[in-house]
Amino acid sequence: VKKVLAFGPERALLEKYGIPGDAIYLIMLVEAACGLALLAGYRTRPAALLLLVWSVVLGFVIHYPGYQLTLGAKSLGDVVAANFYNRGAATFFKDITTIGALLVLRVYGPGALSRDAFRERNR
Repeated sequence: VKKVLAFGPERALLEKYGIPGDAIYLIMLVEAACGLALLAGYRTRPAALLLLVWSVVLGFVIHYPGYQLTLGAKSLGDVVAANFYNRGAATFFKDITTIGALLVLRVYGPGALSRDAFRERNR
């Protein structure tokens, strides 16, 4: 929904990091299709893998917060304050938690009430 409502800024963000702007159509299609597949529990592991790869790209290429880790130039309080006010950190950690959740789905599968489990029971 965010990509649809803020199409121009989302496209500009991709272009800023060297991803072609027209790729936003493919990204929106993959996110919608894989998200619905996860919701329905249909082909969960392949859908989780696609979203996992995209979440890694988002987290470590686009949303990486660029923390200040050097303590020599500033006092510890200045470094902590700069990192605390870093707005990209929340988005980065959202991507990291998404990666963890998708890894769980990839490894353990969708669960007993999913379409995949129903299909396996009826084989």
